[in-house]
Amino acid sequence: MPRKRTCASAQIDETQSKFHCVEAKVRYESIYKNKQMHTEKGFTLKESNYRDFMARIRQIAEALNWELFCEKRPSVDEELVREFYANLTSREMTEVPVRGIKVPINSNAINEFFELPDFENDEYSSLMSNIKPKFLLLPSSHGTTISLERMVLLYSILTGKTIDVGKIILKEIRNCVTRRFGPDFPFTITIMCLKAEILANVKKTGYIQGTITDWDLYRVAGDSVLQQQVEESEEPEDPEEEEDPSMQSFEVPNKADQVEPKDESDAGTPMYRTQSPSPDFQDELSNLMDFMQHMQWQQQAYWRYSKMRDDSFRSAFQRIYNDPFIFVPEFPDFIFEPWTPLSKKELGDSCKGDNDGAKDESKMEGSANK
Repeated sequence: MPRKRTCASAQIDETQSKFHCVEAKVRYESIYKNKQMHTEKGFTLKESNYRDFMARIRQIAEALNWELFCEKRPSVDEELVREFYANLTSREMTEVPVRGIKVPINSNAINEFFELPDFENDEYSSLMSNIKPKFLLLPSSHGTTISLERMVLLYSILTGKTIDVGKIILKEIRNCVTRRFGPDFPFTITIMCLKAEILANVKKTGYIQGTITDWDLYRVAGDSVLQQQVEESEEPEDPEEEEDPSMQSFEVPNKADQVEPKDESDAGTPMYRTQSPSPDFQDELSNLMDFMQHMQWQQQAYWRYSKMRDDSFRSAFQRIYNDPFIFVPEFPDFIFEPWTPLSKKELGDSCKGDNDGAKDESKMEGSANK
């Protein structure tokens, strides 16, 4: 008769199908088993009124072809995402085995799903390659601190430079191999597993909590919006135009909300591409980059000084350890000798010699003071 399959053997087979090696199982148990997800947060741009700063965000999203990428994310399979990161044991892996199926990970697949363009040499990567800090000057572990990479990315977004989003996401995913962070980009990981025909427990309705709404942005940029409204109210009114009393109860729409007819010849050109950043804004960004470079130089100079200081201390302690009598006076061993009639005279001569030496030193100090 065939041997019956026990519950223990079934659990072993399930574990082997989840993890391709012992290291993956250890990573799952020690890091990702109870790790909280770092979910992607999208915008609810379609539900908002596109007023004030929301119109600016919409323009940037359209210019970069990020409409789908900026949408709010559906629910994810958290257990599947944890297994994916547990099996990602090397940064050089191009395929991650998940439940017996190899999931390819590359920037092209990520860009393809979000309908983002692929760039062989995007401008953001060129900027980052020219900045080579030797130390991590601005960590992002605090909410009020912006890292150097985030600052350059924000600069590239606001100035309309080309950005390969797939490369950035792929880099952050591979960073989880060495860092105890994550799991990052759970929605992207779930989609990649679904495309590899892996069954996932995903709800058909509902969205990830923490979606960025227009009210969230208003709480962040509310002061700038109020300042803009005050400046508009202080502008002198045109005496030739009379305001209709029936329209006084309505708010004047922002200029960003007014839809202007587009020329057919420029129909394929995004609206944001035609608007170049103001000179003042470019000057502020340039000054910020210079300030960051200055901080980097100061930090590098400090670390060079610290290294020289530590090396000098280490060398001094090494010399003391190798030949302590250079710096430490010789111990008077005669104090342990037994008493004899002659030892009293020898001790007196020794003390007399010490006193004479002390007197000579005091005389020299007195003459120097005169």
